[in-house]
Amino acid sequence: MLTLNLISKDTKKEIKLRKVYRIIKKITSILLVITFIISIMMVTAKYILKYNYYNAISENESQAEGDKIYNAQAGEINSKLKITSQVKKDFIPWSYLIKDLADKTPTGITFSNIELLKNSIKIIGNADWRDNLLVFKQNLEKSNIYSNVNLPITSLLDKQNINFTITANLNLEDFIKTF
Repeated sequence: MLTLNLISKDTKKEIKLRKVYRIIKKITSILLVITFIISIMMVTAKYILKYNYYNAISENESQAEGDKIYNAQAGEINSKLKITSQVKKDFIPWSYLIKDLADKTPTGITFSNIELLKNSIKIIGNADWRDNLLVFKQNLEKSNIYSNVNLPITSLLDKQNINFTITANLNLEDFIKTF
């Protein structure tokens, strides 16, 4: 077989350049398509990330709101516990004191008024006999709960049916320790 070369050198050069140009054009087109696909993926990823970011922020905000509610409730509970603790600390078991007073009261003594203050007591009542009143006063003086028991001397002038007023200081610390 015989090959004839009828094309001039300049034309051959031009044909070669066109082939190179077509190859470069194809490679550029392929790179352009790949770049376009990557940019679409990047834009899509950007919107997905934005969407997830805003969802995370809104979840955090709602969680923060929930935390604020829980913190407020915890604060309320803590303040109520402090108040309860203070009430418990200041609590005086008056019913036990009244029971103790009743145990120390002999028969024939009736009370018409008992005034309890934080550190003192005032008892107003009636005694059938002076001896009953003196026994009652002695019972109070023997107790470590009552101190400075005061019974006016005028209450002892009558022998029976005596109206009296006794005042005394209360040692509540000693009393509370017994309970």
